[in-house]
Amino acid sequence: MTSFPDYNDDPVEANCRSCGAEIYFVKRHGKWSPINRKKLKIFFRRGNEWLCIEAHESHFSTCPQADKWRKNKPQKQAELPLKVDTKDTNSSKRAKSVPQAV
Repeated sequence: MTSFPDYNDDPVEANCRSCGAEIYFVKRHGKWSPINRKKLKIFFRRGNEWLCIEAHESHFSTCPQADKWRKNKPQKQAELPLKVDTKDTNSSKRAKSVPQAV
């Protein structure tokens, strides 16, 4: 069994009901969350040396049907309107991606 020092309770082994992947359910901050059983190796640089850590990834980031199981479904981000720069004399009204206050 894998050690989970950052989590409150022991992990529960399970399979995802949507895609069948092997996962753990872990409880953190009073909520159960699915994480993949397979650890990721994450490499990063500190100064002149490279370090490697292993971590479990949230199953929500890899499951094809993750949105079906989310409790708080993220809202789709609205498209930002394009601002037309009328002072541009080199071309005919180029559109620029500038967020507008709504």
